[in-house]
Amino acid sequence: SDIAPFLRSKLSIATDGVNFVPLPEQMNVRKESENSIYLSYSDDRKVLVGTSTLIKIAGNTLKDTAGNLNAEMIVHVTPPVIQSATISPNNHVRAFYK
Repeated sequence: SDIAPFLRSKLSIATDGVNFVPLPEQMNVRKESENSIYLSYSDDRKVLVGTSTLIKIAGNTLKDTAGNLNAEMIVHVTPPVIQSATISPNNHVRAFYK
């Protein structure tokens, strides 16, 4: 069964870190694996804008391995930050993210 509508109804986003709104209709949401949820836009817009983005997961949305349902969760998410980069002997760039 498609879990996306259920997840969409349980997630909200605050790009300013304060004001939560439902996920925009243009935002795709899917369960990526047993322990990850993937958010994206169909037109390649960025989901994470700046360093203040928060995702709220409503209570009773996720189960842990013991079968317990979660309390409401607010997750602070930020775009990856490059800590350092090096050039390999064959001229490829290796970036290390924080």
